[in-house]
Amino acid sequence: MKIPWPKEFEAVAELVGVKGPKAELVVLGALLRGRAKAVYDSLDGAGGKTTGEAVAERLAAEFGSPVDGEDAPQKFRLARLPVDGGPLVLAVELTRLLRRALPSLDEESEAQLLASQFVESVPATVSQQLKLVNAAQPMDISELAKVTRQLMTRTVAPVGCEKQEMSNVEKKIEELEREIAAIQVNNKRNDKCYACGGTGHWKINCPTRRRRRYVRRYNECSFYPRNLGIVALVDRGAVYTRVNINERDLVCLIDTGAAVSLIGKEQCKRIKPCTLAVHTIGGHMLEVFGVSNSIVKLGDAEINFPFVVTTSLSRPILGADFLKEVKAIVDLRNGKVVTKYGSLTIHESSEVAEIRVAADVSSKKPNIHELCKKYAKLFTGDGEPYGLCDRVKHEIPIKNSRVNIFASRRVPVHLEAEVNRQVQEMLKEGIIEEADSPYSSPVLLVKKPNGKYRFCVDFRELNNITDLKPCAMPTVVETLDRLQNATVFTVLDLRSGYWQLPIKQSDRSKTAFTVRDKQYQFKRMPFGLAGAPFTFRRLMTLLLKNLDNVEVYGDDVVVYSQTEADHIKHVEAVLKRIDEFGLRINKDKSQIAKSSVTLLGHKVGNGEIKPLPEKILTIKNIAVPNSKRKLRQFLGRAAFYSRFVKNFNEIAAPLYKLLSGTKFTWTDTAEQTFNRIKNMLDDRQMTLRLLEPGRLFTVATDASDHGIGAVLSQADRVVEYASSHPLNRSIQPSKRSV
Repeated sequence: MKIPWPKEFEAVAELVGVKGPKAELVVLGALLRGRAKAVYDSLDGAGGKTTGEAVAERLAAEFGSPVDGEDAPQKFRLARLPVDGGPLVLAVELTRLLRRALPSLDEESEAQLLASQFVESVPATVSQQLKLVNAAQPMDISELAKVTRQLMTRTVAPVGCEKQEMSNVEKKIEELEREIAAIQVNNKRNDKCYACGGTGHWKINCPTRRRRRYVRRYNECSFYPRNLGIVALVDRGAVYTRVNINERDLVCLIDTGAAVSLIGKEQCKRIKPCTLAVHTIGGHMLEVFGVSNSIVKLGDAEINFPFVVTTSLSRPILGADFLKEVKAIVDLRNGKVVTKYGSLTIHESSEVAEIRVAADVSSKKPNIHELCKKYAKLFTGDGEPYGLCDRVKHEIPIKNSRVNIFASRRVPVHLEAEVNRQVQEMLKEGIIEEADSPYSSPVLLVKKPNGKYRFCVDFRELNNITDLKPCAMPTVVETLDRLQNATVFTVLDLRSGYWQLPIKQSDRSKTAFTVRDKQYQFKRMPFGLAGAPFTFRRLMTLLLKNLDNVEVYGDDVVVYSQTEADHIKHVEAVLKRIDEFGLRINKDKSQIAKSSVTLLGHKVGNGEIKPLPEKILTIKNIAVPNSKRKLRQFLGRAAFYSRFVKNFNEIAAPLYKLLSGTKFTWTDTAEQTFNRIKNMLDDRQMTLRLLEPGRLFTVATDASDHGIGAVLSQADRVVEYASSHPLNRSIQPSKRSV
């Protein structure tokens, strides 16, 4: 790692008249301090001749180590205005630490994060004024440093006077304590103090002893815990999210700089007393009542987590301890907090978070809110009835008339109670009914990432004898390409869409399954049937017939418009049709009237489309494959985003070649290709332009012995990459130039 200080030192040394390598070494040794001085002394005392190059190389190795880089985030977060330096010194230090902590951060994100941290690093009195100034006119860190210098010239005198005044008061108190002790000497001449050696008082009353307060403090805050992923921090202010805590939906502040998570007294149930002391960033101590073990719901998981209970708290604070517990990835660019239990939506203000159906692009036009209120009955959640549409019924035609008796599968004893519980829930909700059928498919429970179980029926044998009636199904790329010129989006997630369709009465018996001594069959279309996607697609085609600016993929209905006024009309038409069909929408997974939305593993908005960071991170975390099956899985997941990467298939050709041979042998070339593909998958750079009808397209092509590549663009911005890899044949020179 190259660092600029050696050249700067030589230039200064020459300027002040220090000549010769020996003289420079002597001056350098006198100037170094702390850890750097220890490194210098170790070289000087090791014997032999110490040269300037050796010292520079040793210092570079010491301060450029990975451990030093890991400490940079913590130092960045805890950096404060130095006593012996000014705002400009702080600005330079913050810039150095951030570039060391996040070397690949883009310029815009770096500037915003530096400005945000600088405001937090100056004294509280100056920080409040900076926030007001910066809110009116956003500034970079150098401009903030200049303003801070001006503000401090006005406030430094009062602060200094206050400190001096406190110092004088403390001295007066000490003098009074000594005088009181001296007055008592006459009455207690035989009393001896074992603290100061004087007489007339005891050790416990000695005026030379300062009373100590034993307080447990939480001051181990770090920038962000090392296992807490941070993706593209570009936000300037506080961010909020909705979380269910103690069976209440609460708007919470996300504060990665807070060491502990806080909650108000009225928002928790049982409080255990404790002796904690919690200080704010301004040094004020909060009144703490104790700790409350609260139930936090994330997705399908329930987490028992201790919150510190305090007063003067309008909203709970999710601190670094909670974010570390749920292994959070804070993605402010895409407005999400991704945890191991599911994702939370980030809002830029608590007012927006209070609205269950957020409308971030239409805050000035309440029509979208009125529209959502008008169709409020369509938005349902857990515990509420499912919709039912009988305009399309699922059929299961069999290829032959012979009834097959499918093999059963025993449910493990320790899971029988869970199976019975879920069966009773489905009976209550009208999803299944008791049966007497010659068919019987096996039941199994699949463990979900959150530790809970999904009830599944293995319909593979039934699917093998089913006569399918396929229909045209859209691809992800086709769906995304149709969102042309749109600026406002709504994504309506049909709640458990399959369960809102009935099965034809005569075909219900074919879905039968047995739990212990009872048999059941599905009344609604279950997951796992081979023909289910086609039936659901037919319903969606009928549902959205003659409606403009709407697409559907699976159970996601996407409404897109160029203006807010048009969007209200388009959304109302879709909601009206959904109401007529008797369907219901998942209120927790829908996105209403947004400038950008999460759709089919992508972030779409502002004329761009990009993959979700958590999806890319999952691919990057895949271990080196040790079989063809695992290699095929890796290539399948990575190739899903090949349209974002130039010459993907040509680059991945060595890995595809491993799939064609009879023996799997992992080579150095395969290792290099594997790592290269991972490095290419960078969500910050994988951005494509949405198609714009009417604009000129440009196609650039290229070919080599290893593959063919092409780039489709509009106005010098890439719309899509394409490539292929001819494994078993070479490309003729005449065709390369075509």
